[in-house]
Amino acid sequence: MLRPEESPNNGPITRLQRAHHPPSSLERFHLPRRLGGRSIPSAITGNYRQIRNLRRYFKEEAMSIALHSAVVAADKNLTPLRLAHVNFDPDIHNTFAHQLKSRWKVKPLHG
Repeated sequence: MLRPEESPNNGPITRLQRAHHPPSSLERFHLPRRLGGRSIPSAITGNYRQIRNLRRYFKEEAMSIALHSAVVAADKNLTPLRLAHVNFDPDIHNTFAHQLKSRWKVKPLHG
């Protein structure tokens, strides 16, 4: 059996847990089901989801709680949330799924 440092493409962890067949595409592993993937969560998409949820929370709570409004006013590019920017959209930088889909489409079907 291969050790993790000997195997390319993070193979042993997913193979040992029976989540990924070795010759299948790694790109398809993290793609959402609506795009033809298996929809296994990745750290990248989870990060963008957390940023979006935390921004929504702080913006809603800033209306009624003084501490939250002070945090929103003080956060000028100090955190990934960028709370002081009104028009900041964290999803505009989230091209992870589209990059995976384009890499998956250029691969041959078999082999």
